[in-house]
Amino acid sequence: EALHCKTDQRVQDFQNRKLDGSKMWDDSTFVVFGCNCLILWLYVIAFLSL
Repeated sequence: EALHCKTDQRVQDFQNRKLDGSKMWDDSTFVVFGCNCLILWLYVIAFLSL
């Protein structure tokens, strides 16, 4: 329960930080890095399995 509260607090802090005007930048950065990493790994795996 304590851990759950701590996690909620972290999420709340994160949401608050995103509301400070950096929300768009944060979201797009995470999405871009996430997609690029995934695509990169798929290419690597496909290349190695040839």
